[in-house]
Amino acid sequence: MNILYIGPNESEWAQEHCPGSLAASKWARGFLGGLSKVANVTALTHTYYYPWPKGRKIWSGRDDRLYPKEWKCEVVGYPVLKYIEEWWWPRAYIAKIKGLVRREHFDCVLFYNCCETWQIPIIKAAHELGLKTIPIILDGRNPVNDKWVRLGWAAEHATGFISLSWWMYQNIPLNFPGKLSFHFDGGADGWCGVEPDARPADKPFTLVHTGELDKWRGLDFMVEVVRHYARPGIKFVFCGKNGCRVLTKEFGSNPYVELLGFVSTERMNAVCSEADVLLNVRDPHHPDNILNFPSKLPHYLSFGRPVVSTHLKSLSPAYDEVVRFPTDDSVIAYLAKLDEIKGWCDRRRLEEYNVIKKWFLKNKTWAVMTRKLVSELERER
Repeated sequence: MNILYIGPNESEWAQEHCPGSLAASKWARGFLGGLSKVANVTALTHTYYYPWPKGRKIWSGRDDRLYPKEWKCEVVGYPVLKYIEEWWWPRAYIAKIKGLVRREHFDCVLFYNCCETWQIPIIKAAHELGLKTIPIILDGRNPVNDKWVRLGWAAEHATGFISLSWWMYQNIPLNFPGKLSFHFDGGADGWCGVEPDARPADKPFTLVHTGELDKWRGLDFMVEVVRHYARPGIKFVFCGKNGCRVLTKEFGSNPYVELLGFVSTERMNAVCSEADVLLNVRDPHHPDNILNFPSKLPHYLSFGRPVVSTHLKSLSPAYDEVVRFPTDDSVIAYLAKLDEIKGWCDRRRLEEYNVIKKWFLKNKTWAVMTRKLVSELERER
């Protein structure tokens, strides 16, 4: 199958050195890595820079350090000037797509999101060229607030949608005529877990959170969790490119809190491997979280450590098998779940590890997930 993908396509070097969403680029890199093993993939992309004069560039050209080498990549250049860039992008992308279609046949085009106004003309142009057009809805504003109007603009030209959010998959409007609909959230490159050893009596109970923290990602909730739970015998570790400013102000001198900031993939994996619990605290009451899927969850599960998460409508019921949810959405219930896991014996921890490993290898490697997706796409050709 020949697939044209339009969206983020960043190397690990770019993730460290360029602005933009680290979670988005990591998801895209994992997805394309799996997809390229079961299909022929061409990625069409542009690299985000801060607009001039805040940024140093006036023109975004090709820099091969920014893109993975494992699959084909076409790059859209643009003037890095506020307002002008969003006018330029659709025109430049449409010209690139027309050139690519003249050179080779594509069975479908996968778009990373379609919630931005500048993306709609690109989807329309691909549709008019006779291409099967399928946006992947990863995140965005609550579609109920605008009565699905923004997604409806894409639906006029899209063949179907891939939804990371289980809520969206269940609630996509029936008046999007004839639309294919797939649920496909996130994965990890492979199993990273090591069987838990007997925990030494002097080892602190270690709780790890990776990624950004802000209001809709549960920053206020996390502050309360740390405030009530950090004490002798407990250790919190935070890794993330952004979001540590408030935590540093609140807990910078707390001996039971370690704020690592941005770390390499290798370092983050080492931190997760040492965790007793991995934390997700997205706010289930924030209206946008019905659409936004916490892409860190599959990565967390690849370590075989208990994962404690708030209840989110974006999560598939399949996660009920392996994610430990509190009895309700309060900080008290969350802390009670942490206490419950803290009391597990070594045998119970090993049982949890084996349950997660079996589930993960069956469901959540990128290789498994993209193979299933391509099978679905081929069936609809």
